[in-house]
Amino acid sequence: MPTRALDRILTATTTAALLVAGTGLTTPAARLPDPGAEPPLLLELTVGEQVIELVEGQPAAHELLGQEVTLRAEVRPTRRLQTPACSFDYPRHMAFEYERDADLGLETWTLDGNDVVLMAQRFDVGSARFLARSILEATTQALGAEPEIESTRQRCGGEQMPAFVARSAIAGVGFEQTAVAIDTSEGPVVLLLQVTAGEGDAPAAEAAQVKALLDSSFEYQRKRDE
Repeated sequence: MPTRALDRILTATTTAALLVAGTGLTTPAARLPDPGAEPPLLLELTVGEQVIELVEGQPAAHELLGQEVTLRAEVRPTRRLQTPACSFDYPRHMAFEYERDADLGLETWTLDGNDVVLMAQRFDVGSARFLARSILEATTQALGAEPEIESTRQRCGGEQMPAFVARSAIAGVGFEQTAVAIDTSEGPVVLLLQVTAGEGDAPAAEAAQVKALLDSSFEYQRKRDE
């Protein structure tokens, strides 16, 4: 089953999970004017021996010391997703999609790669741990498998975050889903990482790249009592 099919299943099952739920680190940048806009490309401009980081479409003033220099701009291999609750880098080849359900108080940012899908879901209310486990139970059952969920930890921004992992197979194709639970001052956040097993080392390599970026770049809005 393609990962996009899992996305459609997740949309429906997350709604059920939210209905059930109803019974610091570096502060991320301010909320984007349009949270549904795809994150801009990140560029590096080399001026002599100095490397200047630039954002696509955003002006930046830098003094060149009044001398002639050699300039070179390169597109960085990542984009940066910024949400009201958290921000992190991800591989730039991943497709971007944004959905908001105002009635449920749910925002979803979907990053779709070749064998990996990463979703960042921000809820207005609920417990991040409860939501993470409920989402895994619902998606696994929707795929026709009994939920066998294990507690684990996932490194995000250098911290070991509570998480749950579920593995299943459909028509001989293996899936691994990891839901990371993060309580923030802007509401509970669930990071859902879906990896589709395929031939060769590509799926594992893409998943490792995404996890490494989460570990090195993840930032979130801490709750005031932390």
